[in-house]
Amino acid sequence: MEGLALGRALPGHAQSIIGIVDDGDPISVNAVAGFRLSLPFCAADFNEDGGIDGADVEAFFVVWEAGGTGADVNEDGGVDGRDVEAFFVVWERGGC
Repeated sequence: MEGLALGRALPGHAQSIIGIVDDGDPISVNAVAGFRLSLPFCAADFNEDGGIDGADVEAFFVVWEAGGTGADVNEDGGVDGRDVEAFFVVWERGGC
């Protein structure tokens, strides 16, 4: 692997990573490789500020009302009332 770079953000709290591969052979062709990095995410700390409080509820509903994929807390591919329920289950517990 000769180099790595962050690509675009992916649904489900993941990040794409692009790599350049060179096997060192002078007649070979370099290749581009793509990777998906799943990032740890705790829905209770929705704004990712290290605390679990009302600011997380507000941040969740801003994204949820906009229909953003970041609000797909239960990761079923849709943004609906089941995500609100999943969010509050972990939020009321105080974390993941």
